[in-house]
Amino acid sequence: MIKYVSAALLSFASLNTFAQTENSHRGHTRIYFNQLNLPKNTYGLSDSQHQLTINQRHTWLHSESDLHMEVAYEFFVSQFDANNDIFRNALSQNTPYDYRLRDINPILTQTNSDESPLTQIKQNLDRLYIVKNWAHNKLSVGRQIINFGSGRMVSPEDVLAPFGLMVFETEQRFGIDAIRYQHAFNAIQELDIGHIAGSEGYLDRSATYAQFKSYSWSALMMQFKKHNMLGVDIQNECFEWNCWIEGAYVEMQEDYKYFRWSMGAEKLFFWKGKDFVFLSWNTRNESNTSYR
Repeated sequence: MIKYVSAALLSFASLNTFAQTENSHRGHTRIYFNQLNLPKNTYGLSDSQHQLTINQRHTWLHSESDLHMEVAYEFFVSQFDANNDIFRNALSQNTPYDYRLRDINPILTQTNSDESPLTQIKQNLDRLYIVKNWAHNKLSVGRQIINFGSGRMVSPEDVLAPFGLMVFETEQRFGIDAIRYQHAFNAIQELDIGHIAGSEGYLDRSATYAQFKSYSWSALMMQFKKHNMLGVDIQNECFEWNCWIEGAYVEMQEDYKYFRWSMGAEKLFFWKGKDFVFLSWNTRNESNTSYR
């Protein structure tokens, strides 16, 4: 048995010798500090709260002619100056890992939760997926990025892994466990379907979607945690401004229905050799309950 396994590994190594492969590693370390000022006696919170975070992220990539694999791991060292339990919980539980089949323990260690400031060391296996390309098709399996909508601050269609209000590191979106198939009809039109696994793979914790995308618009159908959603997203240039309007209609299990929409515009200005962005948007959310 051992010799057959060795022969198979040797054959695999020989094939990779002649294949065009590329391996790379990249990483970064970020330190950021934020302060939230609150009115006195608002929900019993103190006047201001502080958060200091050190984030280190490493990404490994392996690519061949029609195959791509990515692994990303990161850890955070955070200190919260929080005197109230509500605010402390909001700060320490601001990473939405709902749509993961199984996961590593996010908290490596932390100080006594009754102490202030609270210090935590967290970890996140954020990417672990493989992509196969052929003809006009693409199949992705594993922990990856899937997001919908073009709204800048709030996206009505983004219900899988939205950023929390207390999350300030928004360059990297949280990875979710999914099987995703994409078919390109031409250069501007694509069919995108997928299944996202919730905890332990239970259907009432999972999501399934189908989306058709064109140059300036997209239409989305999704069932997430047994809730049904229809979404439309339109984005185009209007008088040299980048404009968008996005809406999502949701029917929940409890016969509760609601509509969310967001619209806005942004423009990039150049002044004295520097870039400036003007952004304006308006959002309405009719939901009065938790929808994720």
